[in-house]
Amino acid sequence: MDPGTLARHPAVEVLPDPGDRLTALRALHAAATEQVRSIERCDPTRPPGPGAAPGLREMRAESRAERIAAGVRYRTIHPAYTPEATAPVAGEAVRTLADPPLDLVVADDARALVSAGGGSVLVGRSALLDGLIEVFEKLWVLAVPMTVSAAGGGDLSERDRQVITLMAAGATDDAIARRLGLSRRTVVRRVAALHERLGATTRFQAGVQAAQRGWL
Repeated sequence: MDPGTLARHPAVEVLPDPGDRLTALRALHAAATEQVRSIERCDPTRPPGPGAAPGLREMRAESRAERIAAGVRYRTIHPAYTPEATAPVAGEAVRTLADPPLDLVVADDARALVSAGGGSVLVGRSALLDGLIEVFEKLWVLAVPMTVSAAGGGDLSERDRQVITLMAAGATDDAIARRLGLSRRTVVRRVAALHERLGATTRFQAGVQAAQRGWL
């Protein structure tokens, strides 16, 4: 869909002015009653630079804390910055994904603000909104749960490093056990402990998180 057609779509309002975008962003957070889904490409701890979506940093702590206290569920995807840079507000679920394709905020299933290529549009109930929600949900599955643990191997044992390396390569528990001369029960226990330590729910997420921490 070309920009001219998009601008004429009845469910779409083009917001060329950054001030209008910030106003719409605040309104979306304030209006949400069930959940807010966000994809934030910029580092929220830094002032917005040229071309960056403004308002993300301002919306984080106090406003989100208030909405979470009111029962609104928050799920946020950030680029793979350090845990310190993207520390979640209490009650906010945060995952990291390298180079997400757009900035997006969806309030409930009612309205969304999407920014890409230096422009922003406000989207109402429509097939376009349904598509944006689907994009978020697919990226959420791929993203890695963020933990507050420090980066680096730390006290990771050499055996656990071998296990996580084989996990990241796609090896099954049985294959890891054969390769390292361990019992399958030992491998299952170590894998479960590594998942918990990494805050991962899948082997793929564990591998990505381990790589981000410098464990591999």
